Amino acid sequence: MNQIRFAPRYGLIETPLTFDQVNLFFAAPEASSLLLPAIDRKLVDWKRDPDSIYYAALVRASVPPAQERLPRWVMAMLPGLALLAIGFALLVRWLNQRVRRATRELQQQTRELENLLAMGPVVLYRLSAPDFRTEWVSANIVAEGLETEGQRDLLGSYGCTLGQGYLLGRPMTPERLIEALRDAV
Repeated sequence: MNQIRFAPRYGLIETPLTFDQVNLFFAAPEASSLLLPAIDRKLVDWKRDPDSIYYAALVRASVPPAQERLPRWVMAMLPGLALLAIGFALLVRWLNQRVRRATRELQQQTRELENLLAMGPVVLYRLSAPDFRTEWVSANIVAEGLETEGQRDLLGSYGCTLGQGYLLGRPMTPERLIEALRDAV
């Protein structure tokens, strides 16, 4: 490529682009009359073979195929995005497990309360509490209508420690109440 050495003089820049295909002409001294026909035959053979160096040169000289490539900033963010996606997936799984566990517990409590109601009517009411931040709400729940130990035990497992009903005492006259309190002390 001797012509490249003249490029700076004319402000030319080397480029791999080819704008038009051109006919090639070779000059040789008359003494080598066999050289030009040999070159012609070789070029004809190359043009017949689609896998030849001729077609490989045409492909290289034409516009290179566009490479689909992500921008560098996207490539740099991919590991972080992958970690974020994994973290999000783990969070969703953890939350899903907690919701399932809470649902199972709620279903169990519902079954227990349904069994409690099947044993007999129990009325729950709350006593007023001055400050819920310092007192357990369950300590202010009173169960009325306790008739079986199963009802008392189940409500006790929920923190209900106050109650009244036939299990704890039968209706009595005021005199009998005073007598029972004296016997308890």
